[in-house]
Amino acid sequence: MKKYTGRAVFLCFALAAAVAVGGCGTEQRQGKGAGADAFITEDSLEAESGSGAGQEETDAGAALQGNTEQRAGQNRAVDAQIELMNFGNTGRNIVEIPQFVTESGESTRAMEELNAETESLQELYEKVKEENDGVSFVEIRSYIMPTTRFLQVTTTYCEYPTYGTWGDLMTLAYDTKTDTAITAREALEMSGYTGDQLSTSVHKAFVKAGLSGQIESTEMEGFELDDTGKVTAIYMKLGVRAEESDSSFEAFYRYVPSTGKIFMMAFSDEDEGDGSKEISGSEMTQ
Repeated sequence: MKKYTGRAVFLCFALAAAVAVGGCGTEQRQGKGAGADAFITEDSLEAESGSGAGQEETDAGAALQGNTEQRAGQNRAVDAQIELMNFGNTGRNIVEIPQFVTESGESTRAMEELNAETESLQELYEKVKEENDGVSFVEIRSYIMPTTRFLQVTTTYCEYPTYGTWGDLMTLAYDTKTDTAITAREALEMSGYTGDQLSTSVHKAFVKAGLSGQIESTEMEGFELDDTGKVTAIYMKLGVRAEESDSSFEAFYRYVPSTGKIFMMAFSDEDEGDGSKEISGSEMTQ
């Protein structure tokens, strides 16, 4: 089982938390006083004082619990890592399903969201395995792309035999700084494109590159992030109809927003030594 670990540093400001607790209690007492109808007596002042003190203790306890839960979430994010789960590869089946985990075995809600995205991959493998027809097989290959801040993995998957398609891919990313899940949906928003704008830009890049064929369909399926959270590349599945032919095919292309260029994607199955594999794009020719 391959692993890649990403680490981030979190700073806890205890003094700021203590000031925040005191401020919260004061605001609530002022709010109660402002809304009260009053004949103020010594008894009412004592009661108000006691009530305020109790409220402050309650607020302090709630704030302490919240800070404790926040620190616990941060600690889980610190030791986050990606494991590639192999489901007993047999025959021609190749199965590498990514899971976001921690050394402690716990997980954050963001990790659980990302892991839920990979359930369809396991379902695909189980389907082919149960059919056991001696013909069908599945390839699920994962490519880890580490950065200091983000744990990123792109997984390609396809059921064979098939013709005219590379299958599908998905990219999942975990922000170790903010404990946030990022899928293609969030990455599209982060890129600054709408779906229609991206489709138009990709089509223009395809034509400008002088590539043969006509684009029939566009679909964003993956992405790359740098350490700042900038989307540096977008992975597209394009349906292309060949010129002077009724045949068409689907393939993966890497679109670079900063340059407006598009490349056909290439995948290396060689382990880079840290569990990662290489994804690249070579500029297409006519």
